[in-house]
Parts: sequence; structure tokens; C-alpha cells
Amino acid sequence: MKQLLSEIPYRSHTIAKNDIYEWCRDHRVHHKFSETDADPHNIKRGFFFAHIGWLMCKKHPYVAKKGKTVFMEDLLADPIVRFQRR
Repeated sequence: MKQLLSEIPYRSHTIAKNDIYEWCRDHRVHHKFSETDADPHNIKRGFFFAHIGWLMCKKHPYVAKKGKTVFMEDLLADPIVRFQRR
């Protein structure tokens, strides 16, 4: 139990490594391509994956492919997003 608890901060740190831009892109992709392989947290891959597991796994190739098609220029116009992204 002690070992498990000692890894929680490390794991949460690795989960929170994406910036605002990436989180927003994934959110937009999720809504545009819900319940497909392009959905970053596709419920068809299981309850655990849809809620937590997607944060710990490599993204499906379709997520990256479809992520390039989502409108993101509004975020790039935001100076805070640009600052965090660099």
C-alpha cells in the first residue's frame, strides 16, 4: 500500500503534462468524433479507459490524424495559450 501511495504524485504529474492547447484539441476531437477510434477517450474501449485509462495510454493514430483537422486558430490567437505552448 505504501508503495502504491508513493507513486500517486508521480503518476498524476505525468498525466498533467499536456498544455491548454492539447487539452482543448483533444476535447474538440472527442466531441467531433465521439465513440470512434478518433475519440481520445472512446467509451467503446471500456469504462476505465474512457475515464482514466486514456490519460495513461498512447493515443490511437486516428486521434492524432483527426486532431489535425480540428479548428484551433482561436486558441493560437490567445496570448496565454501561446505562452504556455512555447
